[in-house]
Amino acid sequence: MKTQNSPKGESATSTSFMGRVRSNQQKLAAALKSHYDFIVCGSGSSGSVVARRLAENPNVSVLLLEAGGHDDTPSVMDASQWPTNIGTERHWQFQAQQNPALNGRSLPLSMGKVLGGGSSVNAMFGLAATRATGISSHPKQGMGRGATNPC
Repeated sequence: MKTQNSPKGESATSTSFMGRVRSNQQKLAAALKSHYDFIVCGSGSSGSVVARRLAENPNVSVLLLEAGGHDDTPSVMDASQWPTNIGTERHWQFQAQQNPALNGRSLPLSMGKVLGGGSSVNAMFGLAATRATGISSHPKQGMGRGATNPC
C-alpha cells in the first residue's frame, strides 16, 4: 500500500493509526471505573503483556497504569534519538548504589517513564562473535570473553 508523507515525514497511514490510538485512549480515560479486578502498574514490555493476557478474559476488568506520558515524541519514535531521552521526564533517573567491585562507582539504571517503559527509551547493541572480540558463539565452547572462536 502506497502512502503519502505528512509534513513531519510520517506516512499518512502511521498518522491515521496514531490518531486512532489517541482517540481510543481518550475514550478509555473517560470510562474509568471505581473498581478493577486487576491493576497492572507500568506499561513497559512486561506490564503491557501481563495486562493484555489478563484482558483476554472477558469476565475480568483490567486497568493498566503508567506514571509517564505518551510515547508519541520523536526521541521515542526515532530509535537513533534514544540518548536524548536520558535525563528527561521520560527517564526515571535511578542510580545504583556504589559498588566496591566497580571501584566504588554508581551506575545509572536506565528505566523509562513513558508508554513502553524502558523499551521506549533504551537501545540494544549487538557484538559479533569474532576472534577480535575474543567471544565465542560456538555451542561446545561456551559463550563469554576468553572462550575460543573457531572462525
